[in-house]
Amino acid sequence: MKKLALVMSAMALGLLPSTIAAQDSAAEETASAIDSQAVSIARASTEFLADLPALQTGWFVTYDEIIAGREKKTYIWSGSSALERGKGYRSTSERGDSTREYVYDGNDFTVASLDRGYYASLSISGSFDNLVTNLQENHGITLPVWEVFSVQNGGAFLDDIVEATYHGVTLVGGTAAHHLSFRSSSEDRQMWIATDPERPVPLMVVGTDPYQQGWPQYHAFFHNWNTAPKFQPDMYSFDAGDDLRRVTLPQLRAEAGGGEIETGQ
Repeated sequence: MKKLALVMSAMALGLLPSTIAAQDSAAEETASAIDSQAVSIARASTEFLADLPALQTGWFVTYDEIIAGREKKTYIWSGSSALERGKGYRSTSERGDSTREYVYDGNDFTVASLDRGYYASLSISGSFDNLVTNLQENHGITLPVWEVFSVQNGGAFLDDIVEATYHGVTLVGGTAAHHLSFRSSSEDRQMWIATDPERPVPLMVVGTDPYQQGWPQYHAFFHNWNTAPKFQPDMYSFDAGDDLRRVTLPQLRAEAGGGEIETGQ
């Protein structure tokens, strides 16, 4: 009866049985292209990270810029980041010939160019996810490797995939890792996730833009994971001292080397 009702409804909408069959076939193909094992491993990793009350990791990121539709220029961005949910966030990064420090205590966010002698502060309150959204939408700032720290958005990519493949186990820096690959409407992504079921941390992520000529990529490598860190009470305090001068965010962009504060995946 349900099948008959579906067919009659389709006919009322001007859809032929052949159209329904084609749609069913496309849905089945999409479902068969998604390896449930790959999805399960990736989701277990994002849920593991989201459930941690505190975490810390070092990271090394490269990302490409396509010049004149052909030449590929690769940039390097490296550093370390720490988060204690409900208390604060701190990250130090190096990109090009400058350094950046980010400090958030749940009420105030500071970004400093330590080598140039400037810093800027913003009043922002709430969770780390709220900080990420506010900075991206209102100030054009993308925090380094923010997705691995996010509770709300860490697994958002997996909601949009149309293909998922499990490639087996390989070694990444001496650590056994599941090699996974995914395709979504916006990005192709590979992940290497530690095989330890008690500690399934990401070890490497590679993303590809399939729509831009030259197929630019980013590579994110993670090291020195600490999933139970203990931080000092002043971890999220920022002391400008006498060496740094406070400026507005646009001034910091201009005076500390120009361009955007940070960009990238």
